Order: sequence, then structure tokens, then C-alpha cells
Amino acid sequence: MKIITGFIFSIVCIYAQAAKFIPAELRFIDGKSLKGVATFLDKPNDKTILFKSNEKSEPVSYSSESLKTLVYFFDDGTVEFERVMIYPSLLNGKKKAGPYWLEVVERGYTTLYFALREGSTVVRSGVSSTEGADKFWYCMRPNEEAAKVISWVVGRVNANETFRREAQKYFKDYPELSSKIKDKIYKYDQIVETVRDYNSWISEKK
Repeated sequence: MKIITGFIFSIVCIYAQAAKFIPAELRFIDGKSLKGVATFLDKPNDKTILFKSNEKSEPVSYSSESLKTLVYFFDDGTVEFERVMIYPSLLNGKKKAGPYWLEVVERGYTTLYFALREGSTVVRSGVSSTEGADKFWYCMRPNEEAAKVISWVVGRVNANETFRREAQKYFKDYPELSSKIKDKIYKYDQIVETVRDYNSWISEKK
């Protein structure tokens, strides 16, 4: 079964535009947590979150720097975001950036995250057009200082190229899985299954 991650993010964004405050739980770095309603994240680098203990209370602004996790509650499930350091460049894997708000897609020994960078409007030869959104998937293990890009998709152009190259390297400690990625048994739209396979392998080794 193929699972295309990130669709939750798009659906939630549409929902959030119609509802300024959404049922949510704020989890702070110091271990404290608050339940109420909060504004939905607009961008991965949002600096503040507005929170209300109930719909009638006055909003309070909390700095993203004080927060670790945001959980939004919807009728059909929850969406969780976490503040994570990342390696933003595929060429320079040692330079870190962030932390940024990333959507938690799959938790495990390695956690899979997703981020969406919306397309921008550009003008070429007097004609304006909207460039496609960039979709990023990151993985991070407990001993790693930042999350690494293992898939990057712009529309459907060369969608599997980055995944094959980067995921092979990231999962090289599991040679069988790395071979499945190389041989296109696992493709970019099966990234959740890939991570689950890896986490199951890790669990069996313990």
C-alpha cells in the first residue's frame, strides 16, 4: 500500500483558515502543558502561538522558544508538530538551522517529519505564475543533533530522485532496506512504510 504523507498538512491548513482558534494542547520545554484552543501554525518558523483556555477567554501569546510540541485536535484525529533542528542543505550536512515546527508523521527509533514550503508568485517576461510548493521529509534518530532531509519533492518532477539518493545513505546501517530503496521497491511515496520497516528492524535487534 502506498502512503503519500503530508496530505494531512494541506487539509488542516484549509480547515485552519476558516477557524482562527483550534482545540489544542501546548507542551512546554519545562514539562508544563496547557489545553484549550490555539492558532494554527502558518509557517515552520512561526515565532509565537496565540492560546486561549476557552473560546471566551483573552488570548495569550507564547513564544515558540518556550514550546516543545503542539497537538491540534480535529474530529477525525490529531495533528502534532514538534520544534526540531534540521540540516537544511543536502550539500553541507554539518550546518544546522532552526529549530523549526515540523509535522510529526511517524514516531519510532527514527522519527519522520514533514514540512511544506508554499509556492511563491514570480513574474517572468511580464507574466506572473505560482511556483509549486516544496515538500520536505526529514528523519531524526535519538543520537542525532538535527533532522536530515531524506525526500524533497517539488510537484512531481524527479520526485523519487532525492529519496533514492538520501534515503539509501540514511538507512545504510540496514543494507536490505537500502537495497530496496536503490531497486525502487520502496519509492518516495512509500516513505512511511520505509521508516516503519527500519524501526521494526531496530526493534528486532534489541
